[in-house]
Amino acid sequence: MVDETASRLGMSHEAALRPASAGVPRTAAFRIACWPRSSGNAYQAEFYAALRPSGVEVLYPPVIDDAWLRTTEQSVDALHVHWPESLWRTRGRSWLGHLRGIVGLERFLQAAKRKLKLIWTVHNLEPHESPSRLDRLGYSRLARHADLLIVHSRVSCEQLRAAYRPRGRVVMMYHGSYARRPVPREDHARLRRQFGLEHRSPLGCCVGNLREYKCFDLAVAAVRRMSRDFRLVVAGAPHPDFDLLRMSQLSAGDPRIRLIPRRLTDAEFDELVSLSTAVLLPYRKITSSGALLFALARGRSVIASDLPYFREICAPEPEAATFFAPGDSAGLARAIERHLEIPEPRRCAAALRLSAHYAWDRCIPPVAAVLQQWVRQKQDPSGDTLLCPVPR
Repeated sequence: MVDETASRLGMSHEAALRPASAGVPRTAAFRIACWPRSSGNAYQAEFYAALRPSGVEVLYPPVIDDAWLRTTEQSVDALHVHWPESLWRTRGRSWLGHLRGIVGLERFLQAAKRKLKLIWTVHNLEPHESPSRLDRLGYSRLARHADLLIVHSRVSCEQLRAAYRPRGRVVMMYHGSYARRPVPREDHARLRRQFGLEHRSPLGCCVGNLREYKCFDLAVAAVRRMSRDFRLVVAGAPHPDFDLLRMSQLSAGDPRIRLIPRRLTDAEFDELVSLSTAVLLPYRKITSSGALLFALARGRSVIASDLPYFREICAPEPEAATFFAPGDSAGLARAIERHLEIPEPRRCAAALRLSAHYAWDRCIPPVAAVLQQWVRQKQDPSGDTLLCPVPR
């Protein structure tokens, strides 16, 4: 999963990728149509920018349907799907509407495979909110047809194979880190006052869209247990299914806790993470996390649920993360205390080294190599194909 926290970089990334249209002559060896486009999500911008030196160009079709497919033969080489549930969940909440969407998806994928390569980045193994058998059926159909499936950890690779038995090639590519980029200038003193951060107490933050699976309420409960003056800011736009009233009630009455239930500006988001002692990730489940990579890029260590993904990503730098048992607020409170015992310069240095370890140019080669192989196959269908060296 690429959770929405990374989307705060969207404004600075939008200008980096200018989508080509189907009618524009080719300027690249390989052309990918991306769907759906998440206009504020930095992941897509960073991913395709990292592929550009390998001769890859991206298009963002406004609609993917039969009419679009009929016009793509000369202009597009691959269709890259990111969050497939939108293909059937936009038909309402009824199971019949979802089933019709999945039937239409199956028909479309069969037709698309005759013209295009199909790529699926497996951000999630199922939707975050109210996953159903029909959702898993839709995922399994895409897994059956995809030529290339991209996962962001070894554990996700194992889970994908066990859950959906994909027929195509599964490539493990670690999620790239988010380098610091300029953000709009604002009065940072004002932002500190806004967040109630004039004091020097240690600060934790939970950032990104407010969603149930992130268990931000656990962080609130943990801070309320603590006797020391550890501050917590929980900030982000509430998902429609999120119980904001309950979160407000849990946060009320403790001056150490501040709830900001709205989308932060880029400057606010960057400032809050940068000012924090640690970013709290008390998630119940995770497949990949932009929040983690964003925190590391700002030199912020994390306190995270002891989930296989977090363990795998943070393994090279143990002082960049402290873990606690998922769902245990008392354990989270103790983890915060343990984390604060590590000197801040060591924590920050470990986070920055881990961020550099996951730089995009280091993460992208496995995917770039497959795309270059496809280019060679297209240019010489009868010849032997070998993985091309990836430009560095």
